Amino acid sequence: MADRVEIFEVGPRDGLQNEPRPIPSEAKIRLVEMLADCGFARIEATSFVSPAWVPQLSDAAEVMARIPRRNGLRYTVLTPNLKGYAAARAAGADEVAVFAAASEGFSRANLNCSIAESLDRFRPVAAAARADGLALRGYVSTVTDCPYDGAVSPAAVAAVVAALRDIGCHEISLGDTLGRATPERVTALLDAVLQELPASRLAGHFHDTDGRALDNIEASLALGLRVFDASVGGLGGCPMPPVRRAMSRPNAWRADFPRWVTRPECRWSGSMLPLLCQKPERFCMTGYTTLDQRIDDRGIVQLRLNRPEKRNALSAVMIAELADFAARMAARRDLRAIVLSGTGDLFCAGGDLDWMRAQMVADRDTRIAEARKLALMFKALNELPQPLIGAVHGAAFGGGVGLAAVCDVVIAAEGAKFGLTETRLGLIPATIGPYVLARMGEGNARRVFMSSRIFGAEEARDLGLVARIVAPRSAGRGRDGRGAALSLCRARRGCGREGAGAAVVGPGDRSGDHGFCHRPCRYLGKRRGHRGHCRVL
Repeated sequence: MADRVEIFEVGPRDGLQNEPRPIPSEAKIRLVEMLADCGFARIEATSFVSPAWVPQLSDAAEVMARIPRRNGLRYTVLTPNLKGYAAARAAGADEVAVFAAASEGFSRANLNCSIAESLDRFRPVAAAARADGLALRGYVSTVTDCPYDGAVSPAAVAAVVAALRDIGCHEISLGDTLGRATPERVTALLDAVLQELPASRLAGHFHDTDGRALDNIEASLALGLRVFDASVGGLGGCPMPPVRRAMSRPNAWRADFPRWVTRPECRWSGSMLPLLCQKPERFCMTGYTTLDQRIDDRGIVQLRLNRPEKRNALSAVMIAELADFAARMAARRDLRAIVLSGTGDLFCAGGDLDWMRAQMVADRDTRIAEARKLALMFKALNELPQPLIGAVHGAAFGGGVGLAAVCDVVIAAEGAKFGLTETRLGLIPATIGPYVLARMGEGNARRVFMSSRIFGAEEARDLGLVARIVAPRSAGRGRDGRGAALSLCRARRGCGREGAGAAVVGPGDRSGDHGFCHRPCRYLGKRRGHRGHCRVL
């Protein structure tokens, strides 16, 4: 068995294929150039698939024409059919690849055909590559778990590997598409696959979603595998399954690099230090004390208000941390959407009572400063460049209604309650007023402000505050919020919500009476430094 471990870099193809924003060809070419400087022997440069399926890689021909050609460096291109193969051949690919699935559900979702039908499609590609003397690589997806069929048996994977071997694949990469593999399952998988193909012709393609890529690689090394796919910066994942998972990355190996590089049986192919020193910020969590923030592999931020013991009430610390979060997100252009939810029994109970009592006894300047912090926090959330989706469960009172109002879309659980309860104390919700008015319309907002009553999710939907009502567990975990986030990713801010500075007479306003809002809107307009909250002004 070879004592050299090769890292097969798939970032330019697998890493970029599901990025939401178009990436210029110049940037892709520069990425390949930098990877070439790292000393890789093989780089998967792009994919000749239909632009309708993967628009990000529609410039494959241009990229292939302009990337550097060097001795000892081979470029692999993904080709699903003869048309793609012909384009890859014309572009000067050194190796082509075909991809199959080990589960019927994923094959039909990803390739729109059964496993057997996909193999039939690959046979002409394999024959053409053989006639042209071009190496053919094979991929097998969902080798342990399928998002549609569940657990996948090792025997099913071995059967697909044998079929790819028979059509002429010199190397077959085993893909843990969902990132759920464990060392024990990888060992069982390889025990079956090695009956069909020797380890020297296999590669591992492990996602680090659950932090087990290193362990799975070590289990594969023990059984003889010496080639592993990786994607620079942790980019990537299949764009087809309902739950997309990040590609394993050289970055994930950074902490364990000394242990791996000193193993006597392994010498690493290429200089990985430029990649290993990068920090995969996209997957980091920020250490807030009142917020739980996580950025998943799809570029969706899951933000939870995390003061369950205080019913997620807005304290001075939470207000500061929400403002800081909004500032950080405003500077990010790699993120697709933000889902805001709460931990514990409810979404947000409004203002923290201790914080509110402190304001009542504070001097004028302190009160103004605290009010300004609160107003700027809501303003920053309202003006986020990413779509903001609220997932409300339990209840949203006072400031919680304000948080819902600054969201582009609100998903509420059945039984959720809403209300501006501070009006019972004679307090005007001035800070959140512009956003509530913009969302509900003047007539609806007037009824909510004046009555101080608590209303349910169905009425909140009628008022224009809520877009959809779902099962309680779904909203509590933000699951439907993430689904809504995905549907709005490409639209960005084009979601139909008027900003707080726009006219507040919305579709939910049935009263036609603007007299009530004349004074409050004028006051709130001064607070924001401009007019135009109401058509009366």
